[in-house]
Amino acid sequence: MRSLFVDHRQLLAIHPIDRETANQKCNERAAAALAALPIIKANGMKLSESLIASNQALGEFESVTGFQVVALADGYITFEGNGRRESLVRAFGGKDASIGIQVEVRLFVFKDEAIRTAIAQQMERVRRWKNVVDV
Repeated sequence: MRSLFVDHRQLLAIHPIDRETANQKCNERAAAALAALPIIKANGMKLSESLIASNQALGEFESVTGFQVVALADGYITFEGNGRRESLVRAFGGKDASIGIQVEVRLFVFKDEAIRTAIAQQMERVRRWKNVVDV
């Protein structure tokens, strides 16, 4: 596992946010992200774990696990932080948005090609089963 910054427009959902309570939480986080845009801009458009921890305005994004992802050919599947990812999409737009927030993620790296392929296939299977549509 290694940390890196990924443009929020490259983060892919593992499942849609379709429960009312999850939708409400996403909307609250989106509002917090929009309100904190000056703070994010002052940090070079980077939403880092340390920025989140040090700014009360970003408290909605605090998490024990952070953003955890697996790389695919067309982006990074967010298997931890999916709701926070959705909040950024709601606040700033999806893959065609003009503004990109660099999000600190923990990328899971698999040295064995067979394992990497199997995990990527399983993630894609889950996305198809959950009818994920990337916007």
